[in-house]
Amino acid sequence: VVVHLGLWTWLRKGGRKQDNHKLLILRVFKIKSTSMFTFSRMVGYWKHFGSYFTVADPTFYSINWKKRFNRYFPIYVILIFVVFTLITNDVNSLGQLQQLFAGFVFLMIFVAMIHVISRIRSMKRSFVSSEKDLRARLEKLDRWPKNLDNTFKELPVMCYDNTWKRSVEVLAGEASVVMMDLRGFSESNKGCEYEVHFLFDHVPLSRLLFVAYADSAQLARDTINKCWQELEQGSPNLDLSEPEITLLLTDDQDKKEMQSMLDHLIYTASSTSSAEG
Repeated sequence: VVVHLGLWTWLRKGGRKQDNHKLLILRVFKIKSTSMFTFSRMVGYWKHFGSYFTVADPTFYSINWKKRFNRYFPIYVILIFVVFTLITNDVNSLGQLQQLFAGFVFLMIFVAMIHVISRIRSMKRSFVSSEKDLRARLEKLDRWPKNLDNTFKELPVMCYDNTWKRSVEVLAGEASVVMMDLRGFSESNKGCEYEVHFLFDHVPLSRLLFVAYADSAQLARDTINKCWQELEQGSPNLDLSEPEITLLLTDDQDKKEMQSMLDHLIYTASSTSSAEG
């Protein structure tokens, strides 16, 4: 036990010495296909390079619950099977076997209810109540950035109507690179315009990557150009002589496109860390 605790502490402290390339993911909410691509596939690779932040929505939590279920449910089934086999190994009576089986079924249902209740409470705790609350979470992430499997931790946050804008501002200032995912962006679903305005006014272009579907590329370009013409005083991008905005167009959401996205994000995050160093 002492050896394992010592190793665990050593690994956690060692994570502080590694560069944590922090990624902020902003996106069009409630688009399941894009959320699946991002949070079920892409961040699985990103967690080896750094942490990611996002403002969570129902699609994020449905995907997150599915990932956890697929990860832990087989383990629960195997453990229950092993324990049940050991207990019933010497049982010769069919009646006793049936009673034990009924007890295990009841136990499984009870544990499942406890798990659901604990996850709902955990979801409620993830809501950001204030800027102080969010900064405390970020400080904790800096102290202990790694999981036990040596990957970087994630920080999804749920925000109230009166805290989400300030939360985005704080997370953008903390991130090495920001991905503005406009897949699903349309004339009837243009809720991301605020984020585009905000990013241009607060984040250098060199830290931004915009992503859009190829068939909605013109709408994405028009929105980007419109927001660019409305820069506020104090924007870090206001005096750029030759501004370049990176827009990655996707279509198939396959490994090739994901690799292109990761390459750009990792390069940008690494360049940001080198410049700050």
